[in-house]
Amino acid sequence: PEFQDIVRALAAFQRTLVFLDSPFDEYRAGKEDAISSDAQAGFELFREHCTSCHPVNLREPLLSDSNFHNVGVGFTTNDHQALARKAFPKLRASDRDASVDTSEVVSKYGELGRALVTKLEYQVGAFRTAPLRNVALTAPYMHDGSLKTLWDVVDHYNEGGVSNTWQDPQIIILGLSDDEVDQVVAFLFSLTDKRFAVENQRSYKAQRPRRTRAKAKGAK
Repeated sequence: PEFQDIVRALAAFQRTLVFLDSPFDEYRAGKEDAISSDAQAGFELFREHCTSCHPVNLREPLLSDSNFHNVGVGFTTNDHQALARKAFPKLRASDRDASVDTSEVVSKYGELGRALVTKLEYQVGAFRTAPLRNVALTAPYMHDGSLKTLWDVVDHYNEGGVSNTWQDPQIIILGLSDDEVDQVVAFLFSLTDKRFAVENQRSYKAQRPRRTRAKAKGAK
């Protein structure tokens, strides 16, 4: 094979990794019954509270701004001030002397996030916005896997994250009711490509919290 053959083969493979055929895409294309009324209500709530970091448009189809934000994750289990005091001198020493080995810094102080790259204190605890396509199938969530379900994730944002010195000012208490949290989660499940419909339903049953199960049982 020649170089161009390899290029075409890799491109053909990568095109199979595009999953943009979800019920939500059908809904956006005009099929109103493609997603449930709860998912539709959840989308409106999502548009109101979440699109500054998770834009919904054709230019960013993965629903991520690809930027870095501190959303208040990891601050109950780590002392970021102490981590920064240990990591920053090593990083700055490497700027002055290229022979200084900083290979262990990321593994030991990874909770500092983007600040390890930029060496800017205001980016402590900032991580890249996650894309939301097929997010229902990618538990556990957040950079440290500390949130087990999408309900945990929405609850986290609903409560305004864990307040810290460097938290993104957009992360505030939302005051959503349990029903509204359920609706936002229903919207997130509608982002799963139809090829994974069976896995999506299985994930929903595995993740949904006790309060939602009780409500569903009562409805019957």
